[in-house]
Amino acid sequence: MTSGSHKTIAEYGLSDYLMAYWNAREGFPIDGPLWFVRNLMILSILSPMAYWFLKYRILGLVIIIMALSFGPQDAYWLFGAYCALQGVDFVKWAKKFSCFALPICLILIVVCWGLEGELALAVKHLYVLLGVCAITGIVGYFYENKPLGRHMSFLQTTSFFLFAFHQPILLLMCKLWCRYTPPTDSFLITGYFLMPITIIIISTMLFVLLKSFAPKILTVLNGGRI
Repeated sequence: MTSGSHKTIAEYGLSDYLMAYWNAREGFPIDGPLWFVRNLMILSILSPMAYWFLKYRILGLVIIIMALSFGPQDAYWLFGAYCALQGVDFVKWAKKFSCFALPICLILIVVCWGLEGELALAVKHLYVLLGVCAITGIVGYFYENKPLGRHMSFLQTTSFFLFAFHQPILLLMCKLWCRYTPPTDSFLITGYFLMPITIIIISTMLFVLLKSFAPKILTVLNGGRI
C-alpha cells in the first residue's frame, strides 16, 4: 500500500472503502492478514453444507484433500471442523508426531529454496502443514505444564492483535531496513530474524498500553479478545 501505485485515502469513494475490507490489492483486504477473517465469514455461511460432507469419515477426507489442491488456507478450517465432528483430538495427535514433523518441515524449507514452479508450491504447502502440526504439538506440551501455561495464557489475548497488526509495521520495517543497511547476505539474514522479534515486542507493548489506558478502544480493535 506504500508503493505509490494505489489510490490515496483522499481519492477513495464508497466502493473503495467497501473493497478495502474485501479486495484492496491482489485478492487481499487493506490489512492483508485479515483475508482469514473474510474467508472465515464465507465459510461460516457455507458451514451447513460443509457439515453434511464432513460428517462422513471418508468423504470428509476427500473434500479436505480437494481443498488442499487449491491451497492450504481454507483446508485448515475444514480440517478443524472434520476433527470436531469425528471426535479427533488434534492437539493430542499433533503431540505424538511433532518430533517428526518439525525436522521434516525444516528440511523441506531448505529443499524448497532450490525448487521452482508447481513443485516448489507443492513442497511449500506440505511444509506449512507439517509446521502447523509441529507448532500445535509443541504448544500442547507447554500447555500441559500448568505453571508455565498460566504465565503463557496472556499470549492468548495478544495473539489476534499481533496477527492483525503485524503486516503494516512489517512492510515499513522492511523498507527502512533495505534502504539504510548494506545489501549483503549477513544483513538480510539478520533482518529476517530481527524484524519478527521486534514486531512481537512492539505489538505486545502497544497491547498492554491500550489495555491499561484505552480498554474500550482495544475491545473494538481486537474483536472483544482482551
